[in-house]
Amino acid sequence: MMILEPEEGTVRNFYSLENKRIDNEYPDLQTFGAVYLDKAEYYDDTPYIYTAFLMQDRMQFIKLAQEVPDESYAFPRIKYHYEFKDLDDSQFDAFFRQHRPEVIFTVPYENDSIFIAGKYRGNGSVMKFNKRSANLHWYTRFDKFTQVNAIATVPDIREEYMFGCGQESYEDRDRNGNRENEGWIFKLNDYGDMYWALQIEGGRPNRQSKDNNVCSGLTYDTSTTSITALVQTKSKEFRDGPTIGDWNDIMLLIVSS
Repeated sequence: MMILEPEEGTVRNFYSLENKRIDNEYPDLQTFGAVYLDKAEYYDDTPYIYTAFLMQDRMQFIKLAQEVPDESYAFPRIKYHYEFKDLDDSQFDAFFRQHRPEVIFTVPYENDSIFIAGKYRGNGSVMKFNKRSANLHWYTRFDKFTQVNAIATVPDIREEYMFGCGQESYEDRDRNGNRENEGWIFKLNDYGDMYWALQIEGGRPNRQSKDNNVCSGLTYDTSTTSITALVQTKSKEFRDGPTIGDWNDIMLLIVSS
């Protein structure tokens, strides 16, 4: 990870994490989009970095101080590091060992909580943690889809809910059929309960093609209280006449909250 100067793009801080349990080997690391810089923590006014990633296919959750010691090659000061317990072959099949921490975020109505959204044990998930101790408050699992791609929070301390979107990947579940991906948009409250979920689907352009509908991003508009979602779709309803074909289209979808 790096802290960059926004005007010039120069590196101010560089953070390298290794697994000391693996002797003379480089760990297998996978990073996604799960990183968050808290410029002033609520209890000590200190800047911290939160991140989640995979190491040796196991999910890691780390909090470390943004500032590093002045000495060269000094180690970053880690406040906590938790590794999520994985499942072996005797417990579940490979589907339940799929993890992908996609987003780390906070909400304006709580200064002591932090959230991780993405994929955990094969299904789409959102988790709520205490920022200071990393204690898990709740974990919501979405059985209808396998990945959360984006989260939009509501910038109002009176509104304790959030919006998200993702996809059901048939490849992840090792399914066959006429579909590749199903897109989903959902609304969740601060207790992890679902208000509603909207499935994005359409008719296949032809018999040879497969449905491929994915929601990859969204934002919340405070002036209209609506959501704008970035959606990839493959459907005959989106194209008309001779332009129907086996390809993907991109659209912006506006949804009432």
